Amino acid sequence: MIQATAAGGVSKDFRFIDQIRRAANSACANIAEGFGRYQHKEFAQFLSIAKGSLAEVQDHIVAGEAMGYWDAAAARRMEKEAEEALRIAAGLMRHLRRSKAP
Repeated sequence: MIQATAAGGVSKDFRFIDQIRRAANSACANIAEGFGRYQHKEFAQFLSIAKGSLAEVQDHIVAGEAMGYWDAAAARRMEKEAEEALRIAAGLMRHLRRSKAP
C-alpha cells in the first residue's frame, strides 16, 4: 500500500492514506499476534479479524479508483493481491479449525 499511496493525487489525501495503510497494517499485525498466541483457536480468531481488515483495504481500493487516485488496471492489481491474502487467510483458518492444537 505504501507504493500505491505515495504518488499522484492520493499522496495529498492524508486521511485516505492513513485509513488504507492502517487497515493493511492491521491485517499484518493481527496475523502476527494470532501466531504468537500458540493456540489454534486464538490464531483463527485473529485471522478472522485480519480478514476484516483486508476487506476494508478492498473497499479503500474501490474508493480510491472512484476518486481517480489510480486507474482501473492498478486497482485490479491491488484487488488481486488483497483477494489472494484473503484466500490464504481463509485456508489457514480452515486448517487450524480442522487440526489439533499443539
